[in-house]
Amino acid sequence: ALPICSSSSSSRGNGKLHQHQHWWCSVSNGSCGGKIVLDFQLALKQAFESFLNKDTRTAQYLSLFVDDMFRKGLKGMSSDIEIDHSLEQVVTVFRFLQDKDVFENFYKQHLSRRLLTGRSVNDEAEKSMISKLKSECGHQYTSKLEGMFQDMKLSEDLLKQYRGSFAGSAGSAAGSSMGLSRLASSIELKVS
Repeated sequence: ALPICSSSSSSRGNGKLHQHQHWWCSVSNGSCGGKIVLDFQLALKQAFESFLNKDTRTAQYLSLFVDDMFRKGLKGMSSDIEIDHSLEQVVTVFRFLQDKDVFENFYKQHLSRRLLTGRSVNDEAEKSMISKLKSECGHQYTSKLEGMFQDMKLSEDLLKQYRGSFAGSAGSAAGSSMGLSRLASSIELKVS
C-alpha cells in the first residue's frame, strides 16, 4: 500500500518522498484509463526504487533521519496521528530499500544509544516504529530491537529493586546505583 493522497503533506527532510507522493496522487486521481494508470504506477515505483538505491548510503541516511526524528523531530508533533504519519512515511521509503540489513545495523546502533542515554522523545513511537518494521520484514528482523526494550525494562526493574533494598541507607545507595547505571551505559556504548 502506497501513501494516501493528502493536501497537507509535511515534507521536512523528505523531499524525494514528497515528490513520489505528488506523482502517485496525480496519477491515481487522473481521468486516464485503468491500464495507463497501472502502467504509470508500476513505472513510477520502479523508477523511485532505482533512484533510491543508486547511492549505497541511502539506508544509513534513512537511519540517521529516523534517529534525528526520535531525538528531536517528534517534539513539535502534538498528536499521535502526526507521529504515525511521519513513521508511515519512513516505512514507505524503507519498502523501496534493497539494503534493509544495512538499515537494521545502523538503526540498531542508533536505538541502543537513544535507549542508554535516555534521549528518545517518545518510547511509544519507538515501539510503533519497530512494530511497523516487523510487519514489513517479519519477527526475525526485529527480534533484537524488541530485545533491547525488554532489556531496558529489566534493567529498570532491577535498579528499582536495588534502590528499594537499600532504602535505609539512602545516601550511599543512590550514589552507588548512579555509578552502576553510568558504568553499564558506558560499557554498552563501548561494546556497540
